[in-house]
Amino acid sequence: MFWILIFTFAKTLSFAQDPYPFEEEKGQEEMLLDQQPTQIVGGMVNALNGAFYDQHEDLVVTAPEPIVIVRSYSSRQRGQGALKRSWHLNHQGWIDLKIGHKPAEGMMQREYGAKFRGPSGEELLFFGDHHKQSARSILTLHKKWIRKCFCNTSGNEISGRTNLKNTRFIYQPHHKNYKIVTGSGAELIFHPVHGKNRELMVLKEHHLPNRNCFLYLYTPESYLARIISANAEGKMHAAVHVLYPKDFEKFPEMHLQGSDGRKVSYYFTHISPYGYFLKDVVFPDETRFSYGYTSKGFPLLNKKVWPDGRQLTICYHENGKVHEILDQGVRLYTLTYEESHTTVTDAQGLITKYHFDENRRLTLVEKYDQKNICFGRERLFWHREGNLLSHSKETGEGIVYFAKTRAYDDRGNV
Repeated sequence: MFWILIFTFAKTLSFAQDPYPFEEEKGQEEMLLDQQPTQIVGGMVNALNGAFYDQHEDLVVTAPEPIVIVRSYSSRQRGQGALKRSWHLNHQGWIDLKIGHKPAEGMMQREYGAKFRGPSGEELLFFGDHHKQSARSILTLHKKWIRKCFCNTSGNEISGRTNLKNTRFIYQPHHKNYKIVTGSGAELIFHPVHGKNRELMVLKEHHLPNRNCFLYLYTPESYLARIISANAEGKMHAAVHVLYPKDFEKFPEMHLQGSDGRKVSYYFTHISPYGYFLKDVVFPDETRFSYGYTSKGFPLLNKKVWPDGRQLTICYHENGKVHEILDQGVRLYTLTYEESHTTVTDAQGLITKYHFDENRRLTLVEKYDQKNICFGRERLFWHREGNLLSHSKETGEGIVYFAKTRAYDDRGNV
């Protein structure tokens, strides 16, 4: 750590001595160097766990607070939502509440656990206690969860507003609802679903820091029926209607239609015994994306076809981790997994090694040329609760040309 501090101090002095016309250029250079390395290979594969990701913006309904429809896929996600198995539709969130009891100070104290899946697909685990006499209970993120997989750079911004550890789970008995409050001040309000499952909550209101909000309506069967963009007084700006066929088994499809008349359609295929999976997406201009899945074990996305016919093929190891990515039959990436690192080989034969610590955080990225000689390294050092403490870059010979250390307040602001 001592050499990092010396280097940072020396670099700061050299910047101060530069003539004024070059200060802006130097600042831009340092900003580029300070960009955090990512473990997502090619924007598609997580080098840590071998999961394949896909994401697409399907529909935008303009308004003072526009409704942006984004769907995403993860090969590690096996759950079911509006887009059936494995796919996630933003503007859809839920809470799975678990309540137990334990003795405390001569009385029975309620013990809460809550799993939250947010509109962006994030999953958080909350834990805490609640006395019957209390007007409300506040749950915070489980410390074990923070230490094992939390990272304060996941939102591409380091601040208390985006720091997930500032997210709170609040139970308000007098309002008969549950509320998630984020570090930015946004509030997500959940209500129990219809039926016997009183521990499953669905997102009903999403109040933004600018006081605009999104409201969500559901069918009697608790399927998402309508997304509304409104101001603080509840005046509607725009809406998206979710349309289902009367007989889904006969017509496995779903349509999203904006208040501007534009529509995107989703078509599904049934894969026994796992259920329905997204097969085709048709946009307002009639362009189409198509998807295919593996036939052995749980179906994993192994084919994506663009409207122009271009095809991406995903090959998996038996354990479900991505082995190869091919574009039109040309190999883009090959991944090999070791106990503490993953080796990625690209189409040019260049190798990148991603190293992780026992808490599953990226600590070292090594880049090799075609002669298998290392020409660059990036190192990251983390606090046990997921705050990035230092980031440095060096040549293959170990010469450091960039280093930065950070200290934080209690909310995670630098």
